[in-house]
Parts: sequence; C-alpha cells; structure tokens
Amino acid sequence: MVNYCGNPVGTIAANNPADKYPVNYDQVFIRDFIPSALAFLLNGEGEIVKNFLLHTLQLQSWEKTVDCYSPGKGLMPASFKVRSVPLDGSNGEFEEVSDPDFGESAIGRVAPVDSGLWWIILLRAYGKITGDHGLQERVDIQTGIKLILNLCLAAGFDMFPSLLVTDGSCMIDRRMGIHGHPLEIQQLSLPPHSAFPFASPLPSFSVAYFSSDLLSFEEDRRTPPTKALVAQLRADLIEFINEYKDVFPERFEDMPGIDFSALFYAALRSSREMLTVDDGSRNLVQAINNRLSALSFHIREYYWVDMKKINEIYRYKTEEYSTDATNKFNIYPDQIPAWLVDWVPERGGYLIGNLQPAHMDFRFFTLGNLWSIVSSLATPRQNRGILNLIEAKWDDLVANMPLKICYPALEYKEWSIITGSDPKNTSWSYHNGGSWPTLLWQFTLACIKMGRPELAEKAVSLASKRLSVDQWPEYYDTQNGRFIGKQSRLYQTWTVAGFLTSKMLLENPELASLLVWEEDPELLENCVCALAKSGRIQCSRHAARSQILV
Repeated sequence: MVNYCGNPVGTIAANNPADKYPVNYDQVFIRDFIPSALAFLLNGEGEIVKNFLLHTLQLQSWEKTVDCYSPGKGLMPASFKVRSVPLDGSNGEFEEVSDPDFGESAIGRVAPVDSGLWWIILLRAYGKITGDHGLQERVDIQTGIKLILNLCLAAGFDMFPSLLVTDGSCMIDRRMGIHGHPLEIQQLSLPPHSAFPFASPLPSFSVAYFSSDLLSFEEDRRTPPTKALVAQLRADLIEFINEYKDVFPERFEDMPGIDFSALFYAALRSSREMLTVDDGSRNLVQAINNRLSALSFHIREYYWVDMKKINEIYRYKTEEYSTDATNKFNIYPDQIPAWLVDWVPERGGYLIGNLQPAHMDFRFFTLGNLWSIVSSLATPRQNRGILNLIEAKWDDLVANMPLKICYPALEYKEWSIITGSDPKNTSWSYHNGGSWPTLLWQFTLACIKMGRPELAEKAVSLASKRLSVDQWPEYYDTQNGRFIGKQSRLYQTWTVAGFLTSKMLLENPELASLLVWEEDPELLENCVCALAKSGRIQCSRHAARSQILV
C-alpha cells in the first residue's frame, strides 16, 4: 500500500522483499492498479480508489516533456512514485512528493496512451459499485474527463474511426508490431498518434514499403559509396523476402491493432454515462456518440474473422476502385497465414489484432477480444463466438496457466524484424505469447456476462494450483505456460489482485453486471456521415447493418 499525506493512494506494482533492484516496480501504475482497485471496491473498501482517482487527476496537469517537446494537454501518467525529501532549511524535517512518469523515463520513451482510458473506466466502476456518483459530478473530475476525450477525439489525417497509436503504448509496452489501430486501445478509447509526441520521432515503415523503395532505387541518384551499400542491402533483402514471404506473408506490412479499439470504446461509453450535459459539453457528447457509432460498425464489420470470413478473404478480388468495393482495404488473399486455416474452429471466431490498407494482423490478442465482450463492442453473436474459440483452443490460449496475451508468438526472422531482436520478447515469453495471470479477471467478467461462468471457474481452478506456490509471478513462459517467466517479477500485485477479483466475481456474479455494458442498438442506427444526407452516394454502412446487428 502506498500512502500520500496520510491517505492510501494505490499499490506498488510488485513487492518482493528479495528484489534489491526494483527499477520502477516500486511505483503505482494506473494500468496495474485497476484489478487492485476492483478488489478493493468489491470488498467494500472504496476510499483508496477515490483517493487514487483524485491523486492521479492532480498529476494530469503536470508539465511533461521529452527533449523540450510536450504532449497534448490531458495526458495521464503511466505511474507515480511517492518519496520523502528533506525540507529546505529545515533540521531533519521531510515532506512527501509524488513524482509522475509520463513516458519520459520509460524504456523507449513511449507515452502511456491507455492510462487515461483506464482512469475513465475505473471512475465509472467506482460510481457503479459504491453508489457515490457525486465524485463523477465534481467540476475537476468533469474537466479531467473532457481533457482526455479532447485528446482522443482530436481530428487528424486518419480515415478510420479507430485510434492511431505507436507501438508499446499500452499493456504491450515494447515493440511487438501493434502500432496503428490495435484492438486493445480501440476498446479502451485512446488518443491519436499525433497527440502523443513521446512516440518515436522516426517515421514508421513496413518491410513492404522499405523493400519497395530499396528495390526500385534509381542508379543515377546514388553516390559511389552509397551504390555499393544499396547493392548489398538489396541483395540481402531479396534473399530474405524470397525465403520468408511465403512463411510469414502477414508480417510484410505495418500492423495496426484491436486491443486499443476495445479500451477506446469502453472509455467512450463510460464518458457518455458520466458527462454532465450542458452548453459547454453538448458538442463533446455529440462527438462521442458519433465516434461510438462509427467505431462499433468499423470493428464489427472489418475486424471479425471466422471460417466464413476467412473463405471470403481467400476469394477476394484486389485493386477494386469504387465506393461499393467488397475488398475495401485491398487485402491480398495470400496474406492469410497457414496456421490460421486449421486453427479457427467451425463454431467460433475472433476480432483480429489490427487492420490497415493492404494488411490484416491475424494474431489473437486476448485483452482486446475480452474487452470487446465486456463493452459490447462486438455483437452478441461475435461475443459467443470468441468464447467458443477460447474453449475450443484451450490448449493454445490457456494450457497450464491462463491466459496467453497473444497467439501465436513471433518466431525466427519474423521475431527479429518486428521486435528488433528484443531479448525479453523471445518466442512464447513476456508479451510475445507469454501467459499473464492478470488477464484472469477480465476473462471472468466476460464469461459471467455471456452466461459461461464454468469457463472462468475452470481457469481460476487451474491458476490456483500454481500461483501461490510460484510466488505470484508477473507472467509465465513457454508455449504451454509451464515455466515462470525468465524475467518475471515475483509477488506481482496485479497477479494477486486479478486472481482475487476473479474469485469475488464468481462468488457474487450479480456484481459483474455493474462492470459491463449491454448492447445499445441506437449506436449502430445512428449513422452520422454526410453521404446519407446528400443522396448522391450510398453510405457503405447501410448495406452491412443487417449483418452486424445479429
């Protein structure tokens, strides 16, 4: 427990007495505190959660810079640390200070895009469970919500309603090829890439784009030294592409993602419930409704895959130029990975990790799919399909320890290129296919909502056999989750809290209804695009609406 000025304001990330070098695991992380906060709330201890919400709100307005460059106003910190410092001119007297980290100290210097979304979601949960809605109505809280939303809803160059973010800006906080429109963030509701200048100042590029430029490099534009270098690079690249393009066709493009979409959506729905509607917020509320409508259609229609959809992609025509094209994003059928065809069950499906022009990231990201169920970003039929897939692929996604953060893992040259040869993210370790027990509470919430508590009970029973004996590790390694992670911290707080929250939800399933969102047909019926009014061109949503409402 962390106290500030005599009041509890959070829990540290890990508390292993034997760890002499905690790095930043002795800090309070917004993301990590969520399962702890829910455990406190479900146990009737709401005061620490209220203190946490108010304390982090105060940190929101702090100045944050990296190399004299500042992000948009409203960014929430990734974490904060309370420490004692001597008072100037005093004799042995100390005062407590709270130091926030907005990404300026993080590995890779990436801004915590999901922190603000988790803060909004927790604020809603606090009001639902405690009944204290007065906190949401405070002027400073309302201002904090608006600042986060102004970041999220800022206009940019993107044509998609999903949020554009950099790699490493959420729970998967290292380079894993999720930059773009990852599912996890869309579910939480993230700010666009342009609003977070802590993201890498270097332009992102894909293997496909880079190889295209290099292979077509004009002879007369090269100096003699550059000519030899380019020739060697070109030869190496041709060899690599020929060797791996058939093995990993889906990796030869950038990868936007679904995990972000899930959080974005949940935070927007939370804000919609909590914002006080007046002259100052009316336009913002309308913008929220518009984005919810567009985002729910976009994810349901374009991110969902099952055997029927995969077969449809397999038969896609390409290079379609028209407003009513079937293959709107010019996806090439050869991108369908070999593992996917035999992996997806007949009864079931999931939301893919990412979508952008000419590319689909077919990896299964657990957090994004679970939050798509919890927030009703997916349709009821899709929700059932996701749980059916997890049940059918239990040995892949759960095995010896729930749950895989993503599936499958990146391997070999694919791992080297996408992660930058990250030694912490080797195959089936950490964020590259590692097993994370903290995902258990989100799985439990989704199962209870869909009337499948037996699946959650099975997973909790499995975890209970090892977590305490293994000293509550942060994550597990290997394809079956048999080993404690090679760099896993022990006595990880959100591992303990996630397990306890799952147990409490299963014992009191009626409380789960306070933490989920039900289907809202009004969101999909509310088409706001100008095409519907002009009469010149038919909106592409209109034809698909009957399918996605099922």
